Amino acid sequence: MTTQYIELNFDMTPRERSRAREFLYNHSVKNRIGLFRYLVSPQFNLIFSMFYTIITLRYILKLIAQFHRGGLPKEFGILEAIGITFMVIILGESIKTIGNWLCKTLGGSRSQGTGCDGVHRGPLRMIATDEGLIFERAKLRSTFLWPAILRVEEDKHTLFLMMSRDSAIIVPKSTFASKAAERSFRDFVQQRVEATA
Repeated sequence: MTTQYIELNFDMTPRERSRAREFLYNHSVKNRIGLFRYLVSPQFNLIFSMFYTIITLRYILKLIAQFHRGGLPKEFGILEAIGITFMVIILGESIKTIGNWLCKTLGGSRSQGTGCDGVHRGPLRMIATDEGLIFERAKLRSTFLWPAILRVEEDKHTLFLMMSRDSAIIVPKSTFASKAAERSFRDFVQQRVEATA
């Protein structure tokens, strides 16, 4: 039996990367439930993260200063310690959100590889085989077996080989020479994803 494969070579444009980020974000939000779905807009996240970071850092620095001056207040107990632990965890997420916004605003990594926004930059060679997907780029080779792909989704411009709610292998449709080539690749992937589901 001969091994079947499809080889693609592409380099995503800034516009294609922007569309991919938007699709993955919307896909993630769409799968959240209730009021939380409406509270996780990028603008809300960013504003909340900035305010939370400022307020929390001031509070923690005040506690540290008080500790150096002679100890914590008598009413400071286990519940307060647990509260501060959660504050620090949320603070980490807030700082990460601000970092992601800065990354996106400043254009992210301009070198080859995956940028800080999670979307690939630079020329990429992808080979779809019976076993999985092989990626080759600038001295790096990686393989994703078909069970890692949950399903295939798409929009007008891009194919998304979904690996979780908000991460995917991204293939711009501009990569394909024709609609027939695009359909052939999608069917090839779909058959193997369904066979390993």
